[in-house]
Amino acid sequence: MITRLVDTMVSAPRCTRAEATDVANAVLDGVDALLLGAETLRGAYPAETVATVRSIARQAELAFDHGAHFETLMAAQTRDELEMGGGAAVPAPMKKVSSFGSLPANVGAGAGIPERLHTGNAPRPAGAGHYGAAIPKVEAMASTAVRAAEKIRAAAIVVFAYTGRTTSLVAKYRPAMPVLTVCIPSERAGGGDAAALARQFQVVRGVTPTPGTAASTEDMLTSAVAELVARGMARGGDAVVVVAQHKGDLVLKIAAIDAAGAGLCRVTAESNADLVGLDA
Repeated sequence: MITRLVDTMVSAPRCTRAEATDVANAVLDGVDALLLGAETLRGAYPAETVATVRSIARQAELAFDHGAHFETLMAAQTRDELEMGGGAAVPAPMKKVSSFGSLPANVGAGAGIPERLHTGNAPRPAGAGHYGAAIPKVEAMASTAVRAAEKIRAAAIVVFAYTGRTTSLVAKYRPAMPVLTVCIPSERAGGGDAAALARQFQVVRGVTPTPGTAASTEDMLTSAVAELVARGMARGGDAVVVVAQHKGDLVLKIAAIDAAGAGLCRVTAESNADLVGLDA
């Protein structure tokens, strides 16, 4: 979260070019929230201030490199886990990918899979898999959900949240599509206050929270689809990626909204192949 954005607008109807650049750069750097203080507390142009900051942020979002952000986090996560596993991280040379940041030179090929850090007969550190260090399962599920949503051009990602951890991890990757998190009452979440959990996500970038009720997964998914359509986040024929819990385990599901936007399609083998894009 960042504040002191457009101090000039306390007494002027327009911000300076430097202030506008600062707001845009904050968005491009991945900030979750922009907090206005004196500009709206005692400023002479509170409505104009909000409209200006909102307009700049929306334009900056159009230039945000979601793919580069995702690959940067994945590369960093792999190196961190490698170090924790007892091995020395292998620093990768950096290459410029856009005007907003850099990526390791070995990232980008092979659908985001880092090149092998250990080849031949060289011993691997503890916890290292075929492509290097293993990452936590919940982290893998969150990153896979974002990757899948990108690959199939999903309209949204739906996360059923009990504690909020999975939603936070999904949001960390800054997916290009909105994230609808349905907050479910849970005794594990300190009393199961779904409304309180939903309020916490109000300041998480890209996340639209809504309180839900504990029901079957299919019923919750049907309600989530209705919420997506009602909010204009999806429409008939769109695909959505769903992260849910089933018997204590996280599961990833790709669902299609029916043409009328009233529920889910019954997916056949043929339509599922088209949806997932097996030839991509």
